Amino acid sequence: MANRSYLLAVDDASATWSDAPEREIVAEGINEIPVFWAGLFVREDRQADAYEGEGDKPLTIPNWCVEMATAKHRLAARRRPIGDLLDKRSREIWFSFVDHLSAVESVYLKTNAAEVWALDPDGYEGYWAKLLHLFAEPDIRSLKAAVEANDLSFEDGSIGWDDAEETICKLAGADHIQEVPWLD
Repeated sequence: MANRSYLLAVDDASATWSDAPEREIVAEGINEIPVFWAGLFVREDRQADAYEGEGDKPLTIPNWCVEMATAKHRLAARRRPIGDLLDKRSREIWFSFVDHLSAVESVYLKTNAAEVWALDPDGYEGYWAKLLHLFAEPDIRSLKAAVEANDLSFEDGSIGWDDAEETICKLAGADHIQEVPWLD
């Protein structure tokens, strides 16, 4: 069974799940946080969300949440610098991701990554740090570290495309209920 992460378009920053998944779940990650999702966030967007734990003890799990207007501004500013680092196929996925999210309407974009956190609670913060670093300091070393954090290969300035659908999902996410244009 896969551990999923979700990119949510919600009106309440404290939401940890969607009441209207057909509208609010923008994309999902399978056993990881897709690399491009980190382009929406900075370290200060980290928030602790409460989830049901075992017994009476709730779990506090870090997620990431940003106001939609800020996310759109960041994506617009990062579109070209990140695109310039990517190989042609990856750049097309990045541009499709940016364009799609620029049209999403909500108050916030946030992650629900509790299932991915559960895979490695001790390594979760370091994992996110690699993803976020790419967008804070866009360079080839940061890109390599971010894509390798999601078990993708990176050689000669290009992301490995052995399995196209898997690579796309690791970069931008899979569709949940609504279709995502980067998987067309």
